[in-house]
Amino acid sequence: MKAKNIILISFLLMAVACSKESDTEIQPVLSLEELSDDHIELESVETPKEVFSEGGRIGGLTYFDDSGLIEFRVYSETSGYAGSHTDRSATVGADFVCIGGGALIHDWTNNKGALLTASYPSSNKKSWLASSHDHAVADHHKLTVYAIGMKINGVSESTLKSYIYHDDAPSMSSQYPFKQVNLPSGYELLSGGTKIDWVHPGNLSVSSRPIGSHAWYSQGKDHLYYCPTTITTYVVGILRNIPNFGTIDTNVYTAFTYTNGGYSNVAISLNNTGYVLTGVGGSAMSGEIGSNVGKGRMLYGLKPGSLGRVATAYSKDHLYYDDGTTTVYAIGLKKL
Repeated sequence: MKAKNIILISFLLMAVACSKESDTEIQPVLSLEELSDDHIELESVETPKEVFSEGGRIGGLTYFDDSGLIEFRVYSETSGYAGSHTDRSATVGADFVCIGGGALIHDWTNNKGALLTASYPSSNKKSWLASSHDHAVADHHKLTVYAIGMKINGVSESTLKSYIYHDDAPSMSSQYPFKQVNLPSGYELLSGGTKIDWVHPGNLSVSSRPIGSHAWYSQGKDHLYYCPTTITTYVVGILRNIPNFGTIDTNVYTAFTYTNGGYSNVAISLNNTGYVLTGVGGSAMSGEIGSNVGKGRMLYGLKPGSLGRVATAYSKDHLYYDDGTTTVYAIGLKKL
C-alpha cells in the first residue's frame, strides 16, 4: 500500500534533531527570573479561536464510508479553564469502538499558550485521552479531546474489538525521546498516539505521525529547561480481511506548510479520494530543535474534522520566535 503526498508549497524544510548527553539532575537553561520581557517575545499572530461547547460532551456527528456499511461518529469533550497540566478524555457511544482521535488546546488567557504532552487511545478501545501543559509561564486554557468511533454493519462491538489491534512501547529516556511501533502483518493502519511520561518541568510533543503505512512514530523535546524523560508510542490497526464482511484498505495522505514564526496550522481533505478519516497525525519541524537553546516548534493540536474528511495539525513556537514547518497526516479507510 502506498502513501500519497500532496505538496502544498514548493519546498520542504528538513530538520535534523540533535541528541545531547544527559546529566542526572534537572537543570534550568534559564531561570524563571531570567524569563523577563527581554527574553519573552510575544507572537504577533492573533491567538486562534474556534467554536466549542462550554465544557461537556458533543457526540453523534455521524458519517459513513462509501459502501454505507461502516459507520463513524466523532465524540468530543471540552475541559473548563485549567492551569499547568490538564488531562481530558472522550468516550465513544454504545456499539462503537474507538479507532482514532485527537486533541486541540484553545482559548488561552495569557497569549503565551500551552502545548500537547499526550494524545493516545485507551486500552479498552472505547476512549481517547489527551494532556496539555502551559510551560515556563502560566496560561489557563481549555483542552478539547476527540474520539472517533466506528461500527460495522453485522459485526458486534465485542467482535469488532477483537479485530482492532493495539500496541504501545516506551522509549529510552532522553531530552528528545522518540519511539516507533509497528503493526504485524495482516493489519491495516488506523491511527496512533503519543504519551510523554510526565516529569517536572516538562517535555513537549513535536511529532505523532505514521511511518509509511504500517507504523507509528512519536517524539518529544524539552524546552528552556533540561528535562529528559521517556515517551510512549501507540499504534492502532484493523484486520485487513474481516470474516463474512470483506477487505479493508487504509491509506495515508499528507500536507505541510511553512511559517516564519508564531502559530501555524495545516489541513488536508479526503474529499474525492474514496477514503474516510480514521486517524490524525502531525509534526512540528524546526531547524533549531536540539541546536539553539530556547528554540523549537511544538504541537498544540491534532484535530479530526466532524464529517470524516478533514484532518488538521497545529503547531507554535513558545516564548521565542522560531520558523519551521507544520505537517498533517490523514489516515483514511475504505471497504474494497
